[in-house]
Amino acid sequence: MIKLTVTKNLLILFVFLSGLLFAEGEHFNSLKYPVENFHINPNINKLVYSNNLLTDSLSFRAKLFWGEKGLFRKINLAPPDLKSEMKLRRNMLQWHQRLGLLTLGAITYQFLSGKKQYNNNFENFNTARQKRHKVLGYTTYGLYLSTASLSLLAPPSRKQTKGLSSTKIHKYLAIVHFTAMIVQPWLGYKAARSTNTDDYNKYIDLHNIVGTVTMISFSLSFLTTLFP
Repeated sequence: MIKLTVTKNLLILFVFLSGLLFAEGEHFNSLKYPVENFHINPNINKLVYSNNLLTDSLSFRAKLFWGEKGLFRKINLAPPDLKSEMKLRRNMLQWHQRLGLLTLGAITYQFLSGKKQYNNNFENFNTARQKRHKVLGYTTYGLYLSTASLSLLAPPSRKQTKGLSSTKIHKYLAIVHFTAMIVQPWLGYKAARSTNTDDYNKYIDLHNIVGTVTMISFSLSFLTTLFP
């Protein structure tokens, strides 16, 4: 009865956040700097390229894709001006949040189903359930990588913020759940291929721990997008 109540409450929360995200998108973090309100400070922008102002303090990733000689500029995929570039950034981050919510739902379901099997010592973990867990795992992983790519490949922000912010916390948590998501499939693979009980228990315990870390860090990371 308690498990049913928890699942029901999670479903209600998921539906509520879905409606909030799609109906009230203008209140979310990725839109807090509307394109029309961007004012570039010439003192912090020293590079000029194709009528587009570029900062000299971009991260390595941002320079790789969006710098003066970045990949997207070399292959002519970059927007023609800064306003268009910021509009593209806004749209990509909106979809980053929307897919993030779907990914959170998939991670939550996968975590709860795996936790149930773990607590029951995998007594009813038959071939059909193993296959379903594997398929859902691949689906979740695909959603996760799609969500991450929208953020990683988006044009960089032209607004620098000092001190701790929800955006920086979001990035720090992303490092945690990204690392966990890289390790998790490998642990599952090692557990499934274990030839003795000790190795199996070691990998399955680690798989459970990393799954918990992924669930908590990703949930907190998503929540940070709801704050300014």
